[in-house]
Amino acid sequence: MARNKKRKKQPQPAKPLKPANYIRKVARKLPIAHCKINEDWQEGMASILIARERKSGELVIGAYLVDIFCLGLKSTFSKYGLLPPEFEELVEMYYVNSGQTGIDCDPMLAQNIIYGGVEYAEDLGFEPDKDFNITQYLLDDVASLEFIDVEFGKDGKPFLITGPYDNLESIMRKLAKKGLVLGKDVDYIAGVE
Repeated sequence: MARNKKRKKQPQPAKPLKPANYIRKVARKLPIAHCKINEDWQEGMASILIARERKSGELVIGAYLVDIFCLGLKSTFSKYGLLPPEFEELVEMYYVNSGQTGIDCDPMLAQNIIYGGVEYAEDLGFEPDKDFNITQYLLDDVASLEFIDVEFGKDGKPFLITGPYDNLESIMRKLAKKGLVLGKDVDYIAGVE
């Protein structure tokens, strides 16, 4: 009777990564193909799109809405596997349909705005949008960035402009924990849409 020889395991093809895992593990290695920002970003809200290009020509996108006056990174999301025409549709939706003009932007400036906004807001007690745990990997590592001086706050102090989805009571509690008083230490306009 012949003995069963142990069979060598055949190598299995690698399973494709889920989009979030792909972004975490691979995206920073991809070149930045496009970077857009709204023309009036210095008026308080920076709407930024960063697209990195895969070898296939598909794009991996990070979108970032940064309140540079107070709240930091208010929202962010990613898109995976967009073709260039789909990216142009996203640009149209992100800027034109919201009444903004999107312009090309130096990726170094855009990343300084995003990271700086996060840091400024954290000092005031505000955390970035939870999806930043994924979209941060569409940015270069913060330690590798060339510093660009971007002004956060307005006239040397936080300036809160609340929108329809902001919870003013929650914001005031967070500011109070930092010893800041709305109207004294923090200028504000409430109810802007």
